[in-house]
Amino acid sequence: MKRMTRDESRLQTRERLLASAREVFARAGYGGASVDDIAETAGYSKGAFYSNFATKEAIFLELLETHMAGELAGAEALTGSATTWQAAVDAIAERYATDAQDRDWCLLSVEFALHAARAPAFAAHFARLFERQYAGIAKIARKLAQMAGTRLADPHKVAVQFIALRQGLALDQASASPQLSAKDCIATYRMFMRAALGV
Repeated sequence: MKRMTRDESRLQTRERLLASAREVFARAGYGGASVDDIAETAGYSKGAFYSNFATKEAIFLELLETHMAGELAGAEALTGSATTWQAAVDAIAERYATDAQDRDWCLLSVEFALHAARAPAFAAHFARLFERQYAGIAKIARKLAQMAGTRLADPHKVAVQFIALRQGLALDQASASPQLSAKDCIATYRMFMRAALGV
């Protein structure tokens, strides 16, 4: 078996630490998680953690940034492969109605918002990441409107509303006693997107 290079080994360590941090933060919350917990769950020493991340907050922020970039790329791929606006709306609705299957991420989304409300420096990074996300979703919304032959008055507001709706629905679905079924969520996404597009 070929031995990993130093860069490959470092990347693997970083990825394992990120996976561990996601698990620990979702289980214990930001305040309850420690660098020791994250390193131990990943099978590394505290030194390995600090050789990759400066602070607990740094790995927390990278988790958010990596997830958001992946989510945006996924949404762009869904709309890019659709041949009609109806197909794109259906694909997005069905994709995001499954958010609750990733319960850890639903819990983490709350932790990110709570920490941003309490830590000004983190809040500034948090706001910048969300502005980037809003801009990406707004671009997708404009593309859907173009496909539908309509025009959005405020694509940025549509993006903010979509993300707020998504977070609320995902949290309901991740709860012990969800009030909405996956079918309900799909219908809600479709209704919102059709209204936003004016169709």
